[in-house]
Amino acid sequence: MTIDLLRKGLRITEVDVPLSHRATGNDWQAQVHRLRQLADVTTALAVRAPATWRPGRGESARTDRVRSGRMRS
Repeated sequence: MTIDLLRKGLRITEVDVPLSHRATGNDWQAQVHRLRQLADVTTALAVRAPATWRPGRGESARTDRVRSGRMRS
């Protein structure tokens, strides 16, 4: 959902909340859990169209070329 909001140009802020999670170990069940999480994220990204970067406030298209290594001297 965060990716969708960023692509629409909305501003994202992080809010600290008093939450905790149940830590998983290094056994095979924990590894399967992480693999399923990876599969879910991969699926969520795969169904979305590839993003095209647009210069944000205070940035230019030149900044993008420098960042991506496409800048030619």
